[in-house]
Amino acid sequence: MNNISVKIDHLLFDPNNYRLRNEPNFKLTPQSSVLGSIAQKKTKNMICGKNNKNIIDLIESFKSNGYLKVDNILVRKVKKDKYLVIEGNRRIATIKYLKELYGRGDDIGNFNPSLFDKIDVVLYSYKDEKDYLILMGLKHVSGNKKWERYNQAKLLYELKNIMKLDDWEIAAKLAISKTQVQREIRGYIALEKFIKEIKKENFVDFNPYDKIMIMIELTNKPKLRNWVGWDDNKEDFTKRNNLKRFFSWITPTYEWDDEIEDYEPQGPIIISHKEVRELNEIIDDEEALEIMEEERSFRTAIEQNTLYTKKQFTKTIKSVEKTLKNVASGSALSMSADDKRSLNNITNICKKWLAT
Repeated sequence: MNNISVKIDHLLFDPNNYRLRNEPNFKLTPQSSVLGSIAQKKTKNMICGKNNKNIIDLIESFKSNGYLKVDNILVRKVKKDKYLVIEGNRRIATIKYLKELYGRGDDIGNFNPSLFDKIDVVLYSYKDEKDYLILMGLKHVSGNKKWERYNQAKLLYELKNIMKLDDWEIAAKLAISKTQVQREIRGYIALEKFIKEIKKENFVDFNPYDKIMIMIELTNKPKLRNWVGWDDNKEDFTKRNNLKRFFSWITPTYEWDDEIEDYEPQGPIIISHKEVRELNEIIDDEEALEIMEEERSFRTAIEQNTLYTKKQFTKTIKSVEKTLKNVASGSALSMSADDKRSLNNITNICKKWLAT
């Protein structure tokens, strides 16, 4: 690695940056087109977001504090005087935006305009794609600047299935556990199958990449794994009907509304990975699942399952017992009238339950 100074205009965005992989309109850009104006403009728009919402924090920080070199900007040389940004795309996008403001005569606060001419970066050369993925993994999977969960999982998947590293090697190189590697890769595979299943649908405000945590739970909870037939050796599902059924629970749908004479969007039945954890407890209760589908209500299905309800009741009682045991008592405890009223209510509730 070498420290060099480069003009801001000579720093180009990386259209295939892993940070962008969970963007709905992301597509891999061929290397022959990476430096093209179309790819660069599209990448800048994804990095900045609508009305610069993705970099507004950096814009305000740079205006207020100036440019603070907390982390190095990593680049690799792609032409005689052109460099592709490996690490630091958001910072470069922010500086380019401030340069536009400065050119129009607008205020850039405490940002030093001399940085528009030359900015210090680190020239990084890697032997192959594997080295690049390891670098990104150390910074954004096990490091302190983590990517979105989908991007982390995709990188781990590519290390295993493209770079041909085994789970132990990945875990050792990135200083994470083998279990984490396996969990993330399973979830990534499940999500890719989900995206393939629904890609022909035209959903509004629905980003399938947000479902990565749901897929991680699906492929790692024992009962659910068995229900969808996940096979670690094949890295695939064997019970396709159940898999498609699960996909239908996490996908929005549309129902005809006679009043407005149009289709109204209906949210998915299961919306969070925490609900998938609960689903694992009732997945063998077909009656509860049918009620869930008919009512399009996960809570209704949970309440229908008596075994789950009993387990939750037991868990709650244990929690209350533990809490009350830890409350200080004796002469130091001064109870108000409301406290005594609450204790009497608790006593009456317990007597009622014990009498049944």
